[in-house]
Amino acid sequence: MIIGIVIGIIIIIIIIIIIIIIIIIIIIIIIITSSIIMMMIIINHYITITMNHESSSSSFVKLSLPSVRPGRRWRGSNPLQKSPCRFQGGFAIHCATDASDYGTT
Repeated sequence: MIIGIVIGIIIIIIIIIIIIIIIIIIIIIIIITSSIIMMMIIINHYITITMNHESSSSSFVKLSLPSVRPGRRWRGSNPLQKSPCRFQGGFAIHCATDASDYGTT
């Protein structure tokens, strides 16, 4: 009889501990997801503020980023290149001062 009561108490304690652990895990998941959502909202807000305040520089960055293509670098990647000056993305990339980079004189 006493052994059965002890086993029952142990089982009840184990069930209570499992329920507490599940509640703690759910709270941690809620905190993590809400913090991620808040960070996304803050980052989006900051990006929209910077885009509104610095529209000229961000448009310049948008123009200059896709212009740099692999295999078309302007520093000595292609020695058989005819013209050192390239016009890409709506603005001129600076000519290299060393003629040895391009194999031309």
